[in-house]
Amino acid sequence: MVGGFLGAGKTTALLRLAEHLTGQGRRVGLITNDQSYGLVDTTLVGSHGYPVEEITGGCFCGAVRYRVKGATRDVSHCHCGICRRTSGAPFVTWATFPAARFAFTSGTPAELHSTPRAVRQFCAACGTALTFRETARPGSVDVTVGSMDRPDAIVPAAHIWTASQLSWLRLGDDLPRHVGEDPEERDVGP
Repeated sequence: MVGGFLGAGKTTALLRLAEHLTGQGRRVGLITNDQSYGLVDTTLVGSHGYPVEEITGGCFCGAVRYRVKGATRDVSHCHCGICRRTSGAPFVTWATFPAARFAFTSGTPAELHSTPRAVRQFCAACGTALTFRETARPGSVDVTVGSMDRPDAIVPAAHIWTASQLSWLRLGDDLPRHVGEDPEERDVGP
């Protein structure tokens, strides 16, 4: 794992290493967790001939399945009361993707208009929470990390709506905490 400041050259350095190792006949896999707009790291990796992986997932009972191509722009643990109530969990981890790269591949999810500006999709058969969409961010879809086939491949970057966090919940990570929405959150666009 490599960390550092945005624009520090991490992806470029990793691509050089990947090309070196590939030249030695080794297989290389790169995972990006874009935190910038426009999926800059994912686009750069793809432009060097490395395949951009598809993320798949679905509900517990298997009635609804989805896929998304490309990397996430934002991954956050949400502590808001609506997420808590609609999931039955202390918080929900969401990954944001361009809506144009997301598709349901089988089944039709039910919808809940949880607020006048937001729609949540879930499996009507088993209740698994799947997506969140806001009118303020029409080019984005948030997908529950817990519904992904490989949730360990997605790394959270922040906690949001911590003003609503349960008082007994203690998490020992060093991720940034925001009392409301992430101030850097933007529509990721098509």
